[in-house]
Formats: sequence, C-alpha cells, structure tokens
Amino acid sequence: MGEVVSLLQPERQRTLDELDTLSQSMLASALAGDWDIVAAAQPEFETGLRRLCAGQSTAAEAFVLMQALRRLQERISHLEDLAHSQHAELSLHLRRMHRHQGAVRIYQTAAGSGHGHGGHG
Repeated sequence: MGEVVSLLQPERQRTLDELDTLSQSMLASALAGDWDIVAAAQPEFETGLRRLCAGQSTAAEAFVLMQALRRLQERISHLEDLAHSQHAELSLHLRRMHRHQGAVRIYQTAAGSGHGHGGHG
C-alpha cells in the first residue's frame, strides 16, 4: 500500500496545486481545518476536500473534485464577466445621461431665462 501512496504523492501534490490556484481561500480554510468556512461556502465540496486533505482520496476521486471545482471556477468567472459587462453598460448609460443633462442645461441657458415658456403664473 505504501508504494501506491508514494506513487500517487506527486499526482496528489499536483492536484493540491491546481486546487490551490482554483480555489485558494477554500483550500486554505480546509487545510487549516476551518471546515465551517468550507461548509458554508461550498457544502458539496466539503467531503471531497476533507478526504483529499486527509490523504484518503483516490486519484479518480481527486479528479472528480478537480472537475467540479473547475466548473465552479468557470461559473464564478462567467458571473464576474457578466457583472463587468453590466457595469460597463451602466457606466456608458450614466455617461450618456450626464451628457444629455449637460446638453439640456446648455439649451436652457441658451434659451434664456427671459422667454418664459410654460409659466402660467
């Protein structure tokens, strides 16, 4: 059994490294034994991470966990992209509004306060 573990060790280290880049804070919490954070953040990964950190994961289990974390990371990236594009859209909209308000102000000033459009008293 010992040689299987030592054979899996580099693989496990690589998996941990990938996990680290994919989900740093969650892995850090797991390694620190702070399972409350992990359970709160991603309950579906808690069991897998517990096994991985305890060195009980098979390569196949670690792979499945990796895939799931990768999908999570893609989902997060997608949401970040979405938020970013919505923010850009909103900024553009606000800039247009400001320009429009500026134009209205210039027009009102140019139209002069003296003409009294629509002032019925």
